[in-house]
Amino acid sequence: MKRKRIKFFVDSSGLFTHGAIIFMALAAVFTLLSGIGQQGDAYFMAAGFALPLACELLFLVLITLLGKRSMVLTALPTVMFAVYFIIKAFAFGSVIRIVVFTVLYLAAALLFTATVFGWIRSKWIVSAIIFITFAINVIVIDYPVLAQSAVSVTFTVLMREIAILFILLGLLFASLALKSKRPLEECDLPKMRSPKVSVKAPTVPEKTDAQIQSGESVPGQLIDNEPEKLSGSTSGDVIRLPEKNDAEPVSTENTEQ
Repeated sequence: MKRKRIKFFVDSSGLFTHGAIIFMALAAVFTLLSGIGQQGDAYFMAAGFALPLACELLFLVLITLLGKRSMVLTALPTVMFAVYFIIKAFAFGSVIRIVVFTVLYLAAALLFTATVFGWIRSKWIVSAIIFITFAINVIVIDYPVLAQSAVSVTFTVLMREIAILFILLGLLFASLALKSKRPLEECDLPKMRSPKVSVKAPTVPEKTDAQIQSGESVPGQLIDNEPEKLSGSTSGDVIRLPEKNDAEPVSTENTEQ
């Protein structure tokens, strides 16, 4: 029997749901701050500012208004987050970093999509991948930038990196907030045999010796030589028919001629 997909949703009053909303809102705030006073080219404004901001706001609207019904639509901003992260990864300059982070971002987005669509029946796989992506991003990118080059870091770069961390935290809390609603599965009922109906014949009491000698009838049994009741009888009494006797001898007279 084919297994049906699980429907995932979030509890609007849950702790992880509130955390996902708060972190994603903070990510939108820091993304807005990263664009203050910037007059970059159209590519930078589209890929580095408009794209993440639109995804953050869309994710907030979907998880707030539709999350308690289904989380399927949140897959769209999640995939767009992965596109934004991959575009940003090409600025690293190292081929190894580009490959590692591209694989991590794609894996996180695809696993999140497969989970909310019910193709993966557990939330812990995508939660673990997002947590690993967040930890590697902090250790490999953010910590060296903030610790060793704090003087050279611009306000825009700092706000953007903080926004990315909040995006990953929002996705992590959203994956932890997922709850499954399992559909009713059809089950094969055991085949039942058709019932056997047995009709028990009524038992007719036998005549006793005294009844046989006296010629009395037994209830439920026809009387010997009296097989029927007359249809016109209303009292239900048995009417005896005259017994058939042997032919009477015919007397002949000798007539003399």
